Amino acid sequence: MKMKKWPSLLLATVLSISLVACGTKTTGETITSSGDANITVSANDTYHKGDSAQGKGFSLTVDSVDATPEFLNYEDADSGYEYFFVSFELENTSSEPLGTNDFFSVYADETECKNITFLESYNGVEKFDVYSDLPAGRKVKSYISAIVPEKWNTIKLACADGTTFSFAHTDLGTMSAQENSGEELVFHTGDTMTRNGMQITLKSVIQTDYIPYLSSMYYEPEVGNHFLVLFFDVTNTTSSAQQFSIISAYDAYIDDYSGQFTTLSADINGESDLNDYDYTDILSGKSISGYKTIEVPDGWNKVELASRQGTFEITPETVTVQ
Repeated sequence: MKMKKWPSLLLATVLSISLVACGTKTTGETITSSGDANITVSANDTYHKGDSAQGKGFSLTVDSVDATPEFLNYEDADSGYEYFFVSFELENTSSEPLGTNDFFSVYADETECKNITFLESYNGVEKFDVYSDLPAGRKVKSYISAIVPEKWNTIKLACADGTTFSFAHTDLGTMSAQENSGEELVFHTGDTMTRNGMQITLKSVIQTDYIPYLSSMYYEPEVGNHFLVLFFDVTNTTSSAQQFSIISAYDAYIDDYSGQFTTLSADINGESDLNDYDYTDILSGKSISGYKTIEVPDGWNKVELASRQGTFEITPETVTVQ
């Protein structure tokens, strides 16, 4: 890509985290906690989303659960796994401090899954502090998260005293991928993909060799290439503010070869480059619109934007040439 009279600059930030997958196998209704003791849980001890459980010296209410292979701008979970989130209110009803370390365990179909830690909030609450005891009479609203297999039937949240919550796919909230989503799904211009609680619509695509910038400047692609300009609407369907980064959301391919997005400073058809919104909090129910550009060679046949929830596929017959 070339810009006459002015250089362009692309800044990219990559964040990574360490993830721990599932571990110890348990059987029946006996759940092995993080310690040495076995805790036997009967059907009468099992609670569900929205319930308030009265445990030994505490009260616990689960507000929401979600499962998604991605969370904000962090890297995807490993193939075959996804992140599971639980937000809750925990109250210490005893006269002594409540120990929080190893208080919760997460099980996917009776297999224990290790917790992971994210810095951002989920469902409007911060991560559970496992390093500070909860004082007597105090409450906290927090979340925990774990890595679970994508193909799970039931997930259980077990407390240290054996109090257990059980969750099914029908309990999952708006952040979760839809039941029919998956990498094999193909979306086209005009379609809407649900990804990590965001509804992403590819509104239209144009092909051009000239993009004006300011009064006397313009961008042009490299010789033999064309600009493909993709226009999007993005709506936050979750109950909390979220950020959206299209570079983190999709891997671009041009005729099956890896491609790259191009970052421009120009307004195109009255819309800005989506990179301008990378650090913008999109409030619940609110939307942003913008574009991204990709340089394609003359005679190109297919452009794909691939993600865990499906792929936007663009072909020449769906593109308006300007």
